[in-house]
Amino acid sequence: MKQLAAATLAVIVLCIGLTARAAKFPERPVTIVVPTTPGGIADTTARILSEKLTAIWDVPVIVENRPGVGTLLGAQHVLKQDREGYTLLLGFTELTTLPLLQPQSGIDVLREFQPVVGLISMPVILLTRPGIQASDHQSLVKLMQSSPGKYTYGSNGHASIGQLHTEMYAQSVGVKMLHVPYRGASESITALVGGEVDVVLTVASPNIVRYIEAGRLKVYATLAENRIPKLPDVPTMAELGYPGLNASVWYGLLAPAGVPSGIINEINEGVRAALDRPETKHKLTAMGAKVTADSVASFQLFFKKEHDQWNALAADLDLVRN
Repeated sequence: MKQLAAATLAVIVLCIGLTARAAKFPERPVTIVVPTTPGGIADTTARILSEKLTAIWDVPVIVENRPGVGTLLGAQHVLKQDREGYTLLLGFTELTTLPLLQPQSGIDVLREFQPVVGLISMPVILLTRPGIQASDHQSLVKLMQSSPGKYTYGSNGHASIGQLHTEMYAQSVGVKMLHVPYRGASESITALVGGEVDVVLTVASPNIVRYIEAGRLKVYATLAENRIPKLPDVPTMAELGYPGLNASVWYGLLAPAGVPSGIINEINEGVRAALDRPETKHKLTAMGAKVTADSVASFQLFFKKEHDQWNALAADLDLVRN
């Protein structure tokens, strides 16, 4: 009887210990890996988030930039780390097309990563160089339809989300443009400002808004579901007669597959608490972002939908590299 009581007590103590350990996450610093250089939207978002998470979790939350080969180097680094939730990837829409951009990597993003929480989304807008002679979107479409293949568009690379967004737009409005890939979104914008290409679809970041306000770029529409507060006169594609033609660039946190669900939920709850703080929302909306902060299940479904949509379009366009 005494042995049974002792064994029962040992089990209870063990369970309490395990519960206490699980409840303490995180017990040491957490690293958010950003697969881009410092200063961009992904990096800025990670740093705003890390400041608040450090206060909420009472452990350092470190931002580590690992740019290179698109999102590949950052993704590979995260996959080499432990499966305890202490190294996370700040991923964005481009991650869903990683197998297209870098097929030799062998990374299956659906199998090897688990989405944790959505952070923000940025609205996509349709831009042209200032010299384009079109007063509105209808005039622009007619202009491009009059000379199929004459007009060019820039993107951040082959099979990039910039190319996929633009091809989706072109199919929907019935125009054909020549693709000119660049090594990044900033290079494509520089080319557009310089008149090297005619069209670029990109996010409405503060820098882009400044170009528009200065007359260095022209904006005709947004692919967001609603008008953009900082560009209130720019119509949505739905308003222009193209319902369902929506696109944004999203940013979220992902963990390597194998991190326990309890830890995934703890991270999700902590991040959502950080994003719910007024000062955090203010900083993120000031750069043109919409805070998403969804549940684990919602973000997982969204990630799968995005992956399937863009990979299917890339296959239809024969953009898949072997």
